[in-house]
Amino acid sequence: MKPNDENGKVTSGKYRAFGYKAPGHFWPDLKLKGREYEMNQGRAPEGSSPARLEALGLNQDTHVSFKESEGEKLRQPD
Repeated sequence: MKPNDENGKVTSGKYRAFGYKAPGHFWPDLKLKGREYEMNQGRAPEGSSPARLEALGLNQDTHVSFKESEGEKLRQPD
């Protein structure tokens, strides 16, 4: 009879994930939050799709509140 490695079976404990620490992604998350804030203020990156929509006057949903949707703001009486 062949040992486990030769017939395709993995021996127990050889590729275990126990104790594995995934690398952190603090910096990419922070950069994404910064981009999200800039987009909400109406400052889209040059050449991006939101920037082109804004140049055409189609994208006017700049706001500070993350919780209030555009539809809710448009339906409110001034």
